[in-house]
Amino acid sequence: MAMHSILVFNANGEDLLTKYFSIEKKLSGISEENHSDVIYKHCRTWEDEVRLQTSKMWMNSLGSNQIARTFDDKIIVFRRIDDIIVFATGEDEYDELV
Repeated sequence: MAMHSILVFNANGEDLLTKYFSIEKKLSGISEENHSDVIYKHCRTWEDEVRLQTSKMWMNSLGSNQIARTFDDKIIVFRRIDDIIVFATGEDEYDELV
């Protein structure tokens, strides 16, 4: 199981906390002075994708895990806890995320 990220959004979809794992793959072959730009773009694109794939299910996720899959086969497991939504994302089998 390859963990991709942990995200915490408020109920409006604004990111409160983000943690990315194994982002070094995105940096291979890119000059060091451009690393921060590539990381920022990757993270912003991914957070937008998470919102797009899950936002219609946020109200139903209060107290139970919800699962979504992205177009590039990443799996998003999330749960709403009061007014925050916690996301765990990765590849392969979702049961390891739960």
